[in-house]
Amino acid sequence: MTFTFLITSFIILNVFFSIFLFFDLKYRQVPLVIFKIYGLIVIVLNTFEYYLFHKHLVSFIFFKILIGFFVFFLSLILFSLSIIGGSDGKLLILIFLVYPLLVLNFTIILTFFLTFSLLFVMLFLINLVINSSLRKSFSFFLIFNTHSNISVIKKSFIKSFYKFHNFSELGDYMEEKSLIKSLNLVYNVEINKFQILCQNRPPLIIIIILSNNIILYFILTI
Repeated sequence: MTFTFLITSFIILNVFFSIFLFFDLKYRQVPLVIFKIYGLIVIVLNTFEYYLFHKHLVSFIFFKILIGFFVFFLSLILFSLSIIGGSDGKLLILIFLVYPLLVLNFTIILTFFLTFSLLFVMLFLINLVINSSLRKSFSFFLIFNTHSNISVIKKSFIKSFYKFHNFSELGDYMEEKSLIKSLNLVYNVEINKFQILCQNRPPLIIIIILSNNIILYFILTI
């Protein structure tokens, strides 16, 4: 019964992951109505969980609230570091409220956030490598030459979290996907285009889904 309920919960969770993924990839934001629908389903699943596996309502509600506050606290740390946005934080809380208490503990939650953080760092290391390629790095080279006092660490940080957007393609610009950080135009002779510096805003839902699937594998194999 526990295994069946767990699988059902995660099937529902992955259906919503697909919806969140669509909106995050296309708009970098999820409509509030989707969160409301998902929230109602979380309440239904928690109601079934209580009637199937628990006897004491007060302790059940207490531990669910405790988990919610713990995830909120960890999400708040990531939010204060500008790693996640408000929508990502809401989603993280709702994800862990779907997990049945029978298989959830603080170690699993911490493992999820550790996995998420590692994947996040890997994503921006990949961005650093891409921006260090010859055709991509020329615009950075011009910027760094103009500001010669920038340290090596700061240069690596900029290459990891920023990218250059072709000025001729600003008609397709979306602030939710990349945020313009400088109005100075740079001419990249490698690609013969004017470019402008933007902050990269990757679809974090992909990292959240990967982290969740790793945790699910961990739960099912212990």
